[in-house]
Amino acid sequence: MPRWKTQAIILNSLDFSESDRIVHALTKDRGLINAMAKGARRSIKRFPGTLEPFGEVILDIFSKPGLELARLEEARLLNAHLRLREDIALFAHASVMIEVVLTHLGPYDPHPDTYQILKHTLDAFETHPKWFALWASGMINLLRSLGYGLDTQEARQGRPLPMHRLSTEAVTFMDKGASMEDALLAKLSLSARARGEIETYILDLCEKVGDRALKSRPFLTRVDLYRN
Repeated sequence: MPRWKTQAIILNSLDFSESDRIVHALTKDRGLINAMAKGARRSIKRFPGTLEPFGEVILDIFSKPGLELARLEEARLLNAHLRLREDIALFAHASVMIEVVLTHLGPYDPHPDTYQILKHTLDAFETHPKWFALWASGMINLLRSLGYGLDTQEARQGRPLPMHRLSTEAVTFMDKGASMEDALLAKLSLSARARGEIETYILDLCEKVGDRALKSRPFLTRVDLYRN
């Protein structure tokens, strides 16, 4: 069927012409989609604040072979994940997750595990005020779902990223954190040193495997410096 509905997470949306928007979303069952939302900048009825990044939505889509952009007919909001817009540091870290998904997935390439990990992590941010361990755990699981190899033994020895040898605390978290329950992660007290090591290692690994600099990293770095 050329017209279908799916659950999705909005990754990015860009204004196009005077009234339209181009939307990039990760769907639950069909992978990444790129779609044109005609009249989205004016239509409150069809797109009532539903096309902002991190939003979980139900999309009504029209697509067919040869169509460069799908056509987004309507969007219904399930969860806006508003806390991501209230905490600038959380917004910066969550933006890295979005960029990694956009960088490594092609259109209509189903990745249900990646979708569930992203959704689970964004939902957890809404519930737990201490979010760094949740983010790090989510990033580790997200990268593994995309085929990244995270070898903590190599990390302990400073490989494959030279000069990034991790402390015992950081390696222990990377060994066990990805499988911990959210409630435990939210109570976990990591030292500032371990948080810095884990964050740097994850970001450097993203750039090494992706063979490109993360566009969201400079913003995240400025936020980290401000917080410290």
